[in-house]
Amino acid sequence: MSRVTNIGRTFLIAGAAVLLLCASGADATDATAKGKPMIPVQVSIEPTAANLKAQNIKPGDVVELRIAARAVRGPEDMAVEITLLDGAELVSGDLGWSGRLSRNDVKQLVVSVRAPAKGTGRVMANVTVLRDGQGVMAKQAVYTLGAEDLSGKGMPARGTRKDSKGRSVVEY
Repeated sequence: MSRVTNIGRTFLIAGAAVLLLCASGADATDATAKGKPMIPVQVSIEPTAANLKAQNIKPGDVVELRIAARAVRGPEDMAVEITLLDGAELVSGDLGWSGRLSRNDVKQLVVSVRAPAKGTGRVMANVTVLRDGQGVMAKQAVYTLGAEDLSGKGMPARGTRKDSKGRSVVEY
């Protein structure tokens, strides 16, 4: 008898919770959306020329890029650091900034970068939210200068070899 009573109480409590949620107009998706952490910054890297595509950048080309950092939640102390990788060279502009941004303010840095003579270079922008001078959260964006050659990347070269009986074996 006590087991039946406990089960009845459980259903009664669960039913009351459902009624409270329905009466308050709360949506289950609201609760999950509020529980998700919000990243306090956004960062992007784009060419200043609207029609320029990354795959159209040739070796040695000079490209002007706009790095934009935005504080989403509210006033944030932030630092922006731009790193040139894989042979990309700075032609003009600043590779760093730090300061305070208000909610939805955007800090833009414009840099001119030369693509490497061989291969593809990369430009990485790292934005860090600072609290008491210490980085508490960071977000980064990467822009590739030129088309990446993905042919054969990570795949061994095709070749033939002989098995123990002298027959050709093709390896993939």
